[in-house]
Amino acid sequence: MAILNFEELSAQEQSLLRILANIDENKLKDLCGKRNYDLAKKSGPIDCEVNQFKGSMLSLKLKQLSQTYQIELNILGDLRRSQCSCSHISLYSKRKRCIHLALALIHIMEHPEDLLENLKQDDTKPAFSKEEIKRLQKEAEEQRKKIESLKLDPIIIENTLIEINKAIISLTLQGLQRLSHSTLEWLNDLIIKTQIAKLANINKELKKLVELIKQYLDKSVLFDMGEYKYRMNQLTNFYLLAKRLIRGETIVYPGITPDIIIGKFRSSYIPHEDVHAQCIGMSGWLSRDDQFVGCTGYYLNLKSNKLFSISNVLPTMYFGRNPKKLYNQPLKTINLAMSQLAHGAFTFLNVKFNDKGNLSLHNELKIFPSPSKDIFRGEQFKEFKIHDWIVLIDKICTFEATPIRLPYSLANYFILEPKHWGKFEFDAIQQEYKAYLIDQENNVALLRVQNVPHNKLIIENLQSIYKNESMMPNALLGSIYVKDGYLTINPVTLLWYQGIKLRESTSIYRSEKDFVSEFHLNLENARNLSFV
Repeated sequence: MAILNFEELSAQEQSLLRILANIDENKLKDLCGKRNYDLAKKSGPIDCEVNQFKGSMLSLKLKQLSQTYQIELNILGDLRRSQCSCSHISLYSKRKRCIHLALALIHIMEHPEDLLENLKQDDTKPAFSKEEIKRLQKEAEEQRKKIESLKLDPIIIENTLIEINKAIISLTLQGLQRLSHSTLEWLNDLIIKTQIAKLANINKELKKLVELIKQYLDKSVLFDMGEYKYRMNQLTNFYLLAKRLIRGETIVYPGITPDIIIGKFRSSYIPHEDVHAQCIGMSGWLSRDDQFVGCTGYYLNLKSNKLFSISNVLPTMYFGRNPKKLYNQPLKTINLAMSQLAHGAFTFLNVKFNDKGNLSLHNELKIFPSPSKDIFRGEQFKEFKIHDWIVLIDKICTFEATPIRLPYSLANYFILEPKHWGKFEFDAIQQEYKAYLIDQENNVALLRVQNVPHNKLIIENLQSIYKNESMMPNALLGSIYVKDGYLTINPVTLLWYQGIKLRESTSIYRSEKDFVSEFHLNLENARNLSFV
């Protein structure tokens, strides 16, 4: 007889086995009542026949003594909504609770082969022996434990996912033109429900959609239709994956685990070995909702050749909207400013990272300057140096191998080496500054900077550098994405491999007379750059 793996079963069969494995004595007592359960366990032989399985309802015919009962078990939904044709009414519960429901459930749990046999659509499908059923139930139990480790309530999640499905359909059918402030109120209520259900990733996507819809309703130039479509796509994918997960269906995408689908509201940091790293970029930023201002540094781990980040984030209500203030402000836990970590190499002791690649700034963290290596010319740096845009497109396409972005958030940061930098010009229609970057094969990528107040210093610095051809850098670090059919770069840092003088350098061990390789576009001033 053929042996089936859990993954080879249909989605319906997997759901059934998971549900049957999830029903224990306590749940049976809650569903049917303790007295009914005890009577059912002591009851004599019964005849139970599976009639049909339609939707989530399982129809059975139960014969006990001379009586026949029609039972409807809501096996794939809320079992508490199951029905029996008997006239018994519980005085202590609003739902149906009788001995016949207990008998039917116990029979199905002890003889699941009857249920699975009823699902066979033709004679070519392998039959199931009792040993195979037990093994499959064991695999279903293991999947259930993975979900239980996340401490989720399946019933709350099922009800919340129904609301998410309605929201996705409504937003898709209405379109942007029919959205209103009442839509925002509805979505904000849904955000609260997803927080109660502990669906962190869906919660985050809804918040991003709300901010985009606010921008659209306010007719803000910051509204990005491509970003709105992307967030709708991510919300839909998270919804579909969460639905499959809760129903016990197989997730076939590599690297996507239950905790990645559900997500976390707060990241957990895991201890890591000491790190020797080089700063290759730093950026100041303002959150989309204007509530937080931040400064983030990007560092290359010289051992693993992988990027990680250090961030200082504060509320705009108390610290203003200018990220450069955070650049020179000492961090309380390490007593160093981000500007002192902006150039050169460092050794980090007592390190902790989260799954997004962020370094924890805890009280035990120690940072010391290290001799700076010429990593920009080294072999290990080739992974980040891109001079062929086709190679870059191939790398970006790997992000689409899964329907959702994996937690590590620095995978789309690269260093580009253009052959020609193009002209840095203002697009009045798009309200952005842009320049066409040409590679060695004459392929085009687009450098884009939105014309918003917190990008003012980036724009002024690029205009200043573009005016002097002798000052043009060797490369730039930026986040890469596709927009309007163009490979697009959001610039962070310019790089001069041979070094350049920066009179305002405040690194731990560098003076204004030393050369630096990095110039951070929205944190430093291009008027302080020189080669002599």
